[in-house]
Amino acid sequence: MAKKLCGVCDAKLGMFSTKHEIKDGVVCGDCVNLSKLDAATLKGYDTPALAAHIAAVAPDVAAYKKKEKAFTATKSVEKYLLVDSNNKLFRVGKDGFIFDFADLFSFELLEDGESLLKSGAGMALAGGMVAGSSGALLGAVLGKSTKSVCNTMNIVITVKNCPVDTHYIKFIGGILNNEIPKNSIIYKHAQDMAQQCLSALRLIVDENDTSAASEPAPALVVAAELQKFHDLKEKGVISEADFDAKKAQLLGL
Repeated sequence: MAKKLCGVCDAKLGMFSTKHEIKDGVVCGDCVNLSKLDAATLKGYDTPALAAHIAAVAPDVAAYKKKEKAFTATKSVEKYLLVDSNNKLFRVGKDGFIFDFADLFSFELLEDGESLLKSGAGMALAGGMVAGSSGALLGAVLGKSTKSVCNTMNIVITVKNCPVDTHYIKFIGGILNNEIPKNSIIYKHAQDMAQQCLSALRLIVDENDTSAASEPAPALVVAAELQKFHDLKEKGVISEADFDAKKAQLLGL
């Protein structure tokens, strides 16, 4: 039986090769990974369209592979959240997507659909948590519901600059969606994991806020540049016309 060929890269595909169907044939697993498309979306592509898409996202793929290679966790909350403080990266799930610290916009803790805490860039802490001097979150908001059982407990993370902007850290719930007693070891462990993830995420947000605060506001930058060129004009280094031209450039006139 002749081996099939990948429609995009012409790789030979045997019986046990990873392959996915598209409109006019099949593609190999490597091309699927490069495309960053799920199986359902792939079926809507033909070979030329998929090849064009892969070429278009190639720079993003290369940048992500570099990020993935550099990632070394300095802190991990079991399988739920991994943080690389040295490279300012974090990963949602052991094999999940890697984000830059700056990508984190907000996070929200949900228990049985009820929002217990929401925080993020420029947001005050909510839900009864307070920040210590290190930025760690203290005090528990979990379990404030009067229910004696828990069906779901998740942290919803919203990120910027990514194709998918919402990601979930799931502590309780899933396909079975079992009721977990709040006095059980399972619930208490989930509570502890959620607390640690919230602390780590808040530290990332605090670091982002600190970095943003350390950068001068655009208006201040323009004012400083204008002052610099004004001083040069006063010293005779540049002419009045040179100063006016620079002023118009800086002010966008």
